Amino acid sequence: MRFLKGIFLLSDHNCPTTPFRARETMATATASVSIASQSVIEGNSGAKSMVFTLTLSAATPYSVSVQVDTRDSTAVAGVDYQAVRQRVSFAPGSTTATVTVPVIGNSAMQPARAFEIHLSNAINATITPNFSDAAGAVQSYAQADAWGLIFDNDSYAGWAPPADPYLQLEWYLYNTRTVLAWALATGKGVKVGVLDQGIDANHPDLAANDDVALSRISYTLQPGGAPAGNGDNHGTSVAGVIAAARDGSGMVGVAYDAQLVSIYTALSLSPQYLSEIANAFRYAAALDVLNNSWGFGNLLNQGANWAFLDNAHDARFAPAFQALHDLAASGRNGLGTVVVQSAGNSYSYGDDTNLHNFQNSRYIITVGATDYFGTSSSFSTTGASILVSAPGGAGHRDFASILTTDRAGAAGNSTGDYAFEDGTSFASPIVSGIVALMLEANPRLGYRDVQQILAYTAHQTSVDSGWTSNGAADWNGGGLAYNAVAQSSGFGQVDALAAVRLAAAWQGTPQTVANTVDVLGAQVVNQAIPDNDRHGVTGSIAVTSSMVVERADVSVNLTHPFIGDLEVALKSPSGTISYLMYRPSQGALSAYGSSQHDVHFTFDTVLDWGETATGTWSLNVRDLEGGDVGVFNDWSIDLTGHAAAPDHTYFYTYEFPQLAAADPRRAVLSDPGAGVHTINAAALSGNNRIDLSGATASSINGGKLAIADGTTIRNACGGEGNDVLIANAAGSALRGMGGNDTLASGAGNDTLDGGAGTDTAIFSGTRARYTVARTGSGCTVQDTSGADGVDQLSNIERLQFADATVGLDVGGAAGQAYRLYQAAFGRTPDPGGLGYWICQLDHGIALKQVASSFAGSAEFQALYGAHPDSADIVTRFYGNVLHRAPDAAGAAYWTNVLDSHAADVADVLISFSESAENVAALVGATQNGIAYTPYG
Repeated sequence: MRFLKGIFLLSDHNCPTTPFRARETMATATASVSIASQSVIEGNSGAKSMVFTLTLSAATPYSVSVQVDTRDSTAVAGVDYQAVRQRVSFAPGSTTATVTVPVIGNSAMQPARAFEIHLSNAINATITPNFSDAAGAVQSYAQADAWGLIFDNDSYAGWAPPADPYLQLEWYLYNTRTVLAWALATGKGVKVGVLDQGIDANHPDLAANDDVALSRISYTLQPGGAPAGNGDNHGTSVAGVIAAARDGSGMVGVAYDAQLVSIYTALSLSPQYLSEIANAFRYAAALDVLNNSWGFGNLLNQGANWAFLDNAHDARFAPAFQALHDLAASGRNGLGTVVVQSAGNSYSYGDDTNLHNFQNSRYIITVGATDYFGTSSSFSTTGASILVSAPGGAGHRDFASILTTDRAGAAGNSTGDYAFEDGTSFASPIVSGIVALMLEANPRLGYRDVQQILAYTAHQTSVDSGWTSNGAADWNGGGLAYNAVAQSSGFGQVDALAAVRLAAAWQGTPQTVANTVDVLGAQVVNQAIPDNDRHGVTGSIAVTSSMVVERADVSVNLTHPFIGDLEVALKSPSGTISYLMYRPSQGALSAYGSSQHDVHFTFDTVLDWGETATGTWSLNVRDLEGGDVGVFNDWSIDLTGHAAAPDHTYFYTYEFPQLAAADPRRAVLSDPGAGVHTINAAALSGNNRIDLSGATASSINGGKLAIADGTTIRNACGGEGNDVLIANAAGSALRGMGGNDTLASGAGNDTLDGGAGTDTAIFSGTRARYTVARTGSGCTVQDTSGADGVDQLSNIERLQFADATVGLDVGGAAGQAYRLYQAAFGRTPDPGGLGYWICQLDHGIALKQVASSFAGSAEFQALYGAHPDSADIVTRFYGNVLHRAPDAAGAAYWTNVLDSHAADVADVLISFSESAENVAALVGATQNGIAYTPYG
C-alpha cells in the first residue's frame, strides 16, 4: 500500500499524495473547527456513550455551526453504535461543544471496532482535520476528522489473551479465529522464510524471533537479510504479521513463536532478480514455510501488455520454476516446503492470477484478500488458482487495514514502529502464519495435505454473492463451496482454529510430489474462433481415470492478434466452470484489454478439488469484441491429485447445518461402497454426536446427519467439544480428540482413542464380563462372552459398564480422590463418596478445595479430634500412608510446617496423598482401574 519504486512489489498505490482534502469554507471565516478522537470500553449492555469534543480555534462574536456525521468503518451503526447526524453550534464567545454517540454493548469477544466522525458544511469557520488515532501510537493516514474506537472487554472462558497492547487493533487475528488457535499451537519450532526486502532485526517485536544467523542475501546466499536500501520496508511489515513476538508490548503475530528467516531481495526488476528467486527457492529447502508477498501484477498498472511475463517455459524463468519444483520435492525432507504467495493488487487493471505462473503453480498456495467483513478486497486480483483468501484490508490505511510492524525509528513508512497496511501482501503472511501453526500441530503434513486442509476448513464469506458448490462429495455432505462468478476467494476465508484442529487429526501417508498422480490428455482443435460471438469454440478431452482431482493445469495455444478480446473457460465433468483467462488487462488503462498477440501459456484451477476425473473436460474459447479473429489451435490438460481408493473420508465443518438446510441431500451420507469409510469432524468445537450404528440420530454442529441404508461408516473422529461417538457392529476406530468425550464400543473389535480431556469408554455388559489389561499406551478390554470383541483403548480415563464405572486415570482425578481417602482416613473409599469427589475434580474444583473438605469433615474430626494438634495430625498421616510411626526428623519437619502456618492441613494432606510412597503403596489397588459410583 505504500509508495515503492519497485514494480515487482505487490502493494497498493492508492495512498493520497496530500494528507488533506478540500473543505467547505467561508471567505470571511477566521476560526477553525476540529474534533478529537475518543475511545471507550464497550461493556455488555446498558447505556454507554462516547462524548466527542469539538474545539473552535478562537472565540468569535458570532455563532458558528458545523455538520457532524458518523460513518461506519469496522464498527457498524445499529450494531456497535447509534449513528449520529447532527448540526452542532458554538454560541458567540464559546470555543467548545460536544457530540454524544451511544455505544451498543454485547458479550461477544471481538476486536476493537472503529467509526469515523466527519465534519462538513461549516458556517463562519473552516474545518481542520484531526489525524490523531485514538489508539495512542499507531499512525493512521485515513482522512477522518476523528475516530471513535470501541474496545472490547469480553473473553472466552479460560482464554488468557496476550498482553500486547495493540492486539485488539489486529482484527484479522479475530476474524480468522487465530486467537483461539493459540490454545493448540503458536508456531514453535517452525521456520518461516520471508523472501522480501529484509527484516529489521532491531524492531523490538521482531528481534526475539528473527533468526539472523540463518538469514541470507538471495543473490549471493551469503549471511545477511537486513533491509539494504532506504525504501526496503516491505519485508519488515510482512514479518510482523507472521511472527511478531508475544512479549507484552506492541503487537503479536499469527505464529508468535515461529522462527523468522529473512531472504533479502530488493524486489526490483534488476538484471539479477530471477537468480535471486531461484537461489531463494533452493535455500528454502531447509525451511518449513516460504512467504512470497510479491509478483509481477503491478506491471499491469503501468501498461496493458504484460500478461504471461513469468512463463515457466520461458528460458529466463525456467531455472526459477525448476527450483520451485525441487523445493516442493525435497524441502522439509521430502514433505515439501509450503510456499505461500499473494494474489496481487491489480484487479482494477484487469489482472488475473492465471496470467502469472508463480501465482498459478501447483506448488504454491495463492491467497486473495478480504476486508474486515469478509468481502473480497476491491484491489485483490482474482483467479481460479486462488486456493483461499485472508484479510488484507480495504485499501484505506486505517483501522480497517492490517496493523503490523514498520522499520524501527525514522527508517520506515510511519513516524512510529507500527503502521496500517493494505494489500494481498499482508493476506499471504496471515496464511503463512496459520501454516506454521498447522505444522507445529502435525509436522508430518505433506505440502499437498496443507493445501487440502486449508481448502476444507476455509469458509464462505457471508457477504459475497455467487457462491456455489463443485462436484466433490466429501465436504459437508457434498461439494466444496467457491465463488462461481468472481473466483476471487478460492474456497473461502481461512479459519486458523479449524485448520489447526484438522491438521492435528490428519492421518495417512503424507501427500507430496513423490506420490502425486498425473493424468494427461491433449486435443488438436484447429478451429477459427468466431469473432464477437459469446458461444465461441469448444474443445473436449475424455478422461477415463477415476483419480481424485486436486488441480487442473491447462496448456492453451491460441493464435489471435488481440488477446484482450478473449475468454477461456474450463468445464469439468461435474459442471464446475473455471475462468482461466478473461480479457487480460481490460480495466483502468484499457477498455479493450491487452493488445498482445497469441496465447501459449499454462493456466491452473483449484476449483475442481475433490472431484472425480472421469468424464469429458471441455475448454471454451470466446472472442467478445469485434474486429480481430483468431484460431483455437490445441490444448492439453494435466490433472494432478491422488488415486481413487475404496476408503473415503467425509469432512464436516461448522457450515454443515446451513448447507444441509439449503440442500437436504447433504444431510444424508450415502456411500454403498465396501471400503472403510470415516466421518471426520475434527474441525469442530461443539458437542457432536456421531452414531455409526445408525440406531440413534447423529448431530454435527447442531445439524442432523443420517447414514443412508446400505451405507456402513466404520470410523469417526470428533472435534474439540464433548462428543459422543458410537461404534457399529463391524468394528470401529473412534477418535475423540479434544474435550471430554464418550466413546461407545460395539460388537466388533474397536479401537478407541479419547485424545485430550477426560474421556469415557462405554461397554454394554456388566463389569464381570470383561477383562481389563493395561498396556504400554493404554489398555485392552475383552468381553469374555465374545459379544463385544476385543477393544484397544488409549487416552481413555474412564470405563463405564452396565453395572459399574471404573476410573483408569490413576494420575488424574480418580487416582487423586482415591489417594486422599487413604491419606486422610486410612481406608478404601466408599464408591459413592469417591464418585462425588471425582465428579467435583472433573468439573474443575481444585485438589486443594477437596482436601480442605476432607480436613473439615465429620469423619476427619472423629479420627483426629475436634482440635487436633499438629503432631497428632502428622503421626496419623504417617500411619495412613507409610503404616509406621514418623521418624523424628520427618515429624519435626511437618509439625513445624503446620505450627508456623507455612501450610495448612489441606496442603500437608495433599503432600502425603500425592507422595511417591502413597502412589506406590496403592499401585496394586489402582493399576486396573478404580471402581466408583458416578455422581449426578
